[in-house]
Amino acid sequence: MWRDYRALPDQRALAIAGDLQRDRWVSGSSGGHDTRAAAEAAALRVCRERRLRQRAQAQCQLYAVVDEIVWQDGDRFPRR
Repeated sequence: MWRDYRALPDQRALAIAGDLQRDRWVSGSSGGHDTRAAAEAAALRVCRERRLRQRAQAQCQLYAVVDEIVWQDGDRFPRR
């Protein structure tokens, strides 16, 4: 997942939602946007669509924007 994300063109973002206890998670990424905000919004939208299809309970949150990890809940997902 991380390698695919890093291959996206800049302004890119990666969002994730998951339940590690059940080993279930979804992600959404997007790249090639004009602004950072547009990349973030697109990644969150893709993640939410996938989360709804899989009926995941956890909410989507940004994990990375461009090359910076912005995830705040370090206990739930690894840094890479």
